[in-house]
Amino acid sequence: MSGFKKGDHILADLSSSGMGGFSEYAVVPMNQLVLKPQELTFQSAAALPVASVAALQGIRNLGKVQKGEKVLIYGAGGGVGIYATQLAIYYGAHVSALCGTKHVELLKMLGAERVLNYKLEDVDPKVETYDLILAINGNYPMREYKKLLNRNGRCICIGGSMKQIIKFMLFGGFMSLGNKKLKVLMSKPNTKDLEEMSNLVAKGHIKTILDQHFPVSETINAIQYLKEGSAVGKVIIEMNTI
Repeated sequence: MSGFKKGDHILADLSSSGMGGFSEYAVVPMNQLVLKPQELTFQSAAALPVASVAALQGIRNLGKVQKGEKVLIYGAGGGVGIYATQLAIYYGAHVSALCGTKHVELLKMLGAERVLNYKLEDVDPKVETYDLILAINGNYPMREYKKLLNRNGRCICIGGSMKQIIKFMLFGGFMSLGNKKLKVLMSKPNTKDLEEMSNLVAKGHIKTILDQHFPVSETINAIQYLKEGSAVGKVIIEMNTI
């Protein structure tokens, strides 16, 4: 494969080739590599896989978002949700975001028109319905998602509990009889999508939200920090080689 030379700065999604395991070095097939834009920091590049690609595939590829549509990101405070919120706004949609307390101000800053704190309120079809819903977290009932959809609306399940994902896989087709569609996104590594996201971040259209940086020697502390649920954004492990 051409296009790469010694000294190039690259990024890759290793989820289909053994992951990284906090390793300082990894062997990666060349067809999974993407050139890192010069404007993109190593920290931002490291944060892009896998969440940003899942968000892009949910919003643009499967969700087929259109300018002017109303979009709900259910579980907007996680890695996928933060990217999905920004992507929907980038494509010209009107975005409502449901999240926890610590992410409310962040999602307002990123441009969501309506931000709901799930600890204080929930979505209500009597208040607002949507053209596209990304179901990322929780175990919200499928029938309730369907009530929240406009005519010809789409609900894309990206994450949540395993129970929720299985329900979407088993019953999504049946629930999709008619105009409203409920689907599951099986996100896969895609170099074109990763390249697209890296360029959007490099050009400033999308932000990568970074929380804390840990040296590789403090990997255990980084994992503990994540488990505590305090992070607002990505936690980065910095290798000695960078």
